Amino acid sequence: MHILLAIRRFGAAWAVMVLLYGAYAFGVAPLLEEPPLVISKETDPPIERPRPSESAIGLRNQELAKLFEPGSWELDNPKTLETEHGLVLIKDYKNLSDGRLELKPCTLVFYMEGAPAAPGQAPTRRPLVMRVPEGAVLQFDEPLDLASAQFGKLLGGRLDGDITIFSPPSAPGAHDNIRIATRNLQIDYERAFTPHDVEFQYGKSFGRGRDLTIRLLPSAKGTAGTKAAFGGLKSLELARLDRLHLETSSGGLFPSDAKPASVVPSTGIAQHPSRAAEKPADPPLEVRCQGPLRFDFLERRIELVDRVEVVRVRPLEPEDRLTCELLLLDFSEVVPVASALVEESAPTMNREPLAENAAGLQPTDTAASPGATPKKSSSMSQQLERFFASGRPVILESPVTGTVVTAAELEYLPAAGRVAVRPDRSTPSVTLRHLGNQLDAVQVEYELSPTRQIGRLWAKGPGRVKREIVDPRAPQTPPRALCAYWQTELRLRPQENQHVLSLMGGARLEDPLMGMFQSDELHLWMFEVAPAEATPTQAKQAGPSLTLMPDRILASGNVTLVSPQLDAHTKRLECWFAQDVPLPKTVAPPPHGGPIADGRMPPIGPEPPVPGAAPPGAVLQKFRVRGELVQAQVRMAGEEPLLEDLALQGNVELDEVATAKPDDVPMKLRGDAVQLRGGLERAKLEVMGRPASVSARGLSLVGGVIHFDRAVGRMWIDGPGKATMPMPQSKLGAPVDPMAEASEKPEPVDVTWQENMTFDGTRVTMRGAVEARTNVVLATGATLTADLTEPIDFQQLTTNKFSGDLRELSLDGNVYVEHYGFDEYGQQTSLERLRTRKVTANMVEGKFRADGPGWVSSTREQSSITVDPMGAAAVPPPAPAGKSPLAFIRVDYEGQIDGEFARRQVKFSRKVRAIYGPVTAWDQQFDAKSVEQLGDRGVLLTSDELTTTEMLARSSTGTPISWIELLASGNVIVEGKQFTARAGRISYTSEKELLIVEGSGRSDAEWWWREDTGLRTAYNVARKFMYSRKTDFLDVEGGKVLDVQQLQGAGKEIPSILRR
Repeated sequence: MHILLAIRRFGAAWAVMVLLYGAYAFGVAPLLEEPPLVISKETDPPIERPRPSESAIGLRNQELAKLFEPGSWELDNPKTLETEHGLVLIKDYKNLSDGRLELKPCTLVFYMEGAPAAPGQAPTRRPLVMRVPEGAVLQFDEPLDLASAQFGKLLGGRLDGDITIFSPPSAPGAHDNIRIATRNLQIDYERAFTPHDVEFQYGKSFGRGRDLTIRLLPSAKGTAGTKAAFGGLKSLELARLDRLHLETSSGGLFPSDAKPASVVPSTGIAQHPSRAAEKPADPPLEVRCQGPLRFDFLERRIELVDRVEVVRVRPLEPEDRLTCELLLLDFSEVVPVASALVEESAPTMNREPLAENAAGLQPTDTAASPGATPKKSSSMSQQLERFFASGRPVILESPVTGTVVTAAELEYLPAAGRVAVRPDRSTPSVTLRHLGNQLDAVQVEYELSPTRQIGRLWAKGPGRVKREIVDPRAPQTPPRALCAYWQTELRLRPQENQHVLSLMGGARLEDPLMGMFQSDELHLWMFEVAPAEATPTQAKQAGPSLTLMPDRILASGNVTLVSPQLDAHTKRLECWFAQDVPLPKTVAPPPHGGPIADGRMPPIGPEPPVPGAAPPGAVLQKFRVRGELVQAQVRMAGEEPLLEDLALQGNVELDEVATAKPDDVPMKLRGDAVQLRGGLERAKLEVMGRPASVSARGLSLVGGVIHFDRAVGRMWIDGPGKATMPMPQSKLGAPVDPMAEASEKPEPVDVTWQENMTFDGTRVTMRGAVEARTNVVLATGATLTADLTEPIDFQQLTTNKFSGDLRELSLDGNVYVEHYGFDEYGQQTSLERLRTRKVTANMVEGKFRADGPGWVSSTREQSSITVDPMGAAAVPPPAPAGKSPLAFIRVDYEGQIDGEFARRQVKFSRKVRAIYGPVTAWDQQFDAKSVEQLGDRGVLLTSDELTTTEMLARSSTGTPISWIELLASGNVIVEGKQFTARAGRISYTSEKELLIVEGSGRSDAEWWWREDTGLRTAYNVARKFMYSRKTDFLDVEGGKVLDVQQLQGAGKEIPSILRR
């Protein structure tokens, strides 16, 4: 962290003062206590002790000349006390009464180890100098006898006047020079203290405070040969810290201006120490506190208390700031403790996409760590081992980088590169904000990685991460907030060459535009790539030093997606990502499928308005998907996700819950499994089930496996199946009144088959025992084929309703058709049947054809005869007062049937035989083997051709009415119980119940009339006979033979279809 090195240097400066005082207290006093004392001046009492060599004295004088200005008394042959650690320089000393010794002035030079020496050179030493110009007075427990070298026990003393401690730079340009200044330092057997100001400087860093207290340890009892009252240093305290100014050159507390890489909002954590690069000097830090600053030498700790404030000053920019109540710096070796970051049981998921059996998650069991505990050490470490801040709350804020951290505790372990942010009762959660991103959790721990830019992260739940996203297409609009929630924990840790981000317990993602995603557990695998390998947009979003690219996602347990256009529910979701280069608008197909661009997913954020598009607020399609397992493969083409493959397994359901148009029939899909390959636009789709079903826009399919190839526009089902589709009513059945509008929707038709079904966009073919049903129609045959007027666009199959229509409909192979007619009261009014070889209907021209041989029958309540083999709807008569009699007609033919829907006309050809008569039940058929069996109302007709036409009109009261007109031609014979007619042409209209028999032009019409007994028959020949069944009147035109006396037909043989 960015303040640590500067505070460590500040601590080193205080340690210098302490060491110098220790050297003074434990170096000068023992020298004074031990005889003989080396006195360098000849006027001093003679003491026998070897003198240093001239060369040693010369070398020492050279070193002193580098420390003191010319003319300083230290260079003027002072009294010198020399130890292995340094020198004590005294100008004069005086033995006072009552055990006091005055040294005036005095200077102490203490040598520390310097930088490592080069091979073959002596190690360098760094001098530390303490100057007391006004001297010192030492207090002993008994009067001193210097002549006999009798010293008592050192009890204390004082350093009078100004006290200065300094050390020159260790090397040119090192910026590690030291200077400390205070005055009037008091010493007793427990402490050394001064109430005066203290100023200190380390390189370019400096500070100021007052009221200094250094607490001492008692001497170790039982130590042989010592009379020292002091056993060591316990603590140092500066009761008031006015200012601490720190100049930093590498590392720091606050994030740099460079944007940090982040999966969650950045905490401003610097790189791992082993990977930190050389940086230019950062802006200085200002440290203040309202309470004391303490050095605990036993715990190897620096402590700042009460409204501690650390500020980084930026010229012309807002200040970075850390505020807390307690700041601890530990220099002891840290005892490792259990951390929530130490969790190696990462989730597993197949690296290969769409595996049949994906591996499950491995269980995790971890707990939060309270932090690290300093371990006692025998010596002060020069390396900061622990940084700890606490408060209510601790606030770390950097307006320049947009970073704010709020917590009850903030701990950093430099050696491990670990940061922990913790709560307490007054601050139950921690908050980390960076720019528009924010992390809220109960506790957060982060560990820097020595080999990667991203380390380990653990956040105890419940927690939330919020990220603000700006739409690049509309940067002026307010950003939207993307939020991630979890209840148990969030983890980020390495796995092989990837990072795994996990949200455990109630994972939830929310996007105001895209919707909500939640699951019990959510895991994201990511690659860490260099900026050169990333796309420009990815590098810009991630920062200059890091890009994270997704590899795969695993969500398990109650997986739910709720979005404006899709709701999904599953037990497990697996998604793989494949990276690709950005695609231009027009691209060539990739090696293993259709153009990636064809599978392009909608981008995040609203698209720009498109001319002719639905206005804002328009109803959009929405789907609901359910299944036990969802697997997907997505290719990242530039910044856009492209769906390549999709698999759903286990009770798959897909429902369109909202259609683009209110009258659209929703889409539904059911199956055991669904597989989609090749992206959305060139999809190859398979729906498997027992059975599987797909329906959309009124068309539905049911089968064992439904195949769909969007690229070639083909759909098929192998094996038995069923299709439901709307029957185009405009062609097959018109309203009674041609000027009236049909009020009912097209009636659906269900078609089943036993062999297969294929559809290529323009033709659908169903084979094998085909059966088609509606509420009123049943049709069976071997093969059903339907051709469309225009091909279906498979690209728009789920979004647009098909605007075309049927062009031709064909049913082939032993065709059988039934049609039931009902009135507006739901009472049956007719029953039509057809048996033929093949039926073909041209829906564009409004014509149909049936290839014979075959037959058609019709049963109706009214006397009119309707022949409509394709099942035209009967016109409902007025509500019946009672049950009407039933009339039956059947027409057999050897040739074919030709019909026109618009004219309601049907024409039978070649060897036509028609029989008409009353029946008593709908399933009863009328037939006659003899003339007598025809009864009074029965009629039998044979001809070469027979044409029937249903006429529609309205009465004067507006009631719809209809009637039948028949026309038979070519060797026509019509026979009833009382008559027989033979002619070239016979017509009949049910409206007037008028039968017209006329000759062909080359021959006249013949009419035989007989009595009920059948014993007497009249024979008549004329150009035309007109017979009214209502009045039982026969009108003759152009009569040639009139047998009014019934003379047995004048010997003319009566033609007969039936036996007599």
